[in-house]
Amino acid sequence: MDSKLITNFNSKALIRQITNSLHACREYGLELAWSDVVPYFYLLVFRVLDAVILQQSLKLGKGGSTTVTGIPIDGQKLMVAKFGDSRAVMSRNGVVHQLSVDHEPSNERRYIEKRGGFVSNIPGDVPRVDGQLVIAKAFGDKRLKIHLSSKPDITHQAVGDQNEFIVFASDGI
Repeated sequence: MDSKLITNFNSKALIRQITNSLHACREYGLELAWSDVVPYFYLLVFRVLDAVILQQSLKLGKGGSTTVTGIPIDGQKLMVAKFGDSRAVMSRNGVVHQLSVDHEPSNERRYIEKRGGFVSNIPGDVPRVDGQLVIAKAFGDKRLKIHLSSKPDITHQAVGDQNEFIVFASDGI
């Protein structure tokens, strides 16, 4: 499936774009606190990458991809951005905490319907965008893009010695 090409593209481009943006700010003498600007860069970069993926659909394919990524801030915070059904979990003091929630069509129904789509609820199946896609936010997916959002959920978590591990995962693992 062509979503693998999009996933590979994202894995290389996403963090590089955010890092380049942050370094450009510093290069021009803008001393900004990372925790203040990272959410804005996430919003910008997710939209730009989505536009690039859609523009390059002949090369990358017409499928879609979800993503989750995290940026450590000053060794005290983890800024997580995601959409789709990719997940982030963290262990703190031996207890696993989910850092993300799946973007299911039923939770995004108003957005989808406002843009002319629908959420199917066929008995025995999961809700789907236009009867097809089981997630409501994704990179690419040219056929359904008008009904999908490319705005990530952005959260931050305190991190420290009490954290044993953090896992970023997708169904591609």
